[in-house]
Amino acid sequence: MKNMKSRNREHRTKPTQPGDLFTIHLHLPRDAYNRMKDMERRKLYTKDEIFLLGLRATEIK
Repeated sequence: MKNMKSRNREHRTKPTQPGDLFTIHLHLPRDAYNRMKDMERRKLYTKDEIFLLGLRATEIK
């Protein structure tokens, strides 16, 4: 028998502090994405570190 009881949303989502984080959506070439995932798998960098490296690489001087 199917249980129709609704689930409490608090157990399915993590609360975040307003103003602390925001989401960025961007398009990457496949080779750049594969390089990022490879660095992540080899535990060279975290996603945050990779993002910051990319920002530094694109800074206008």
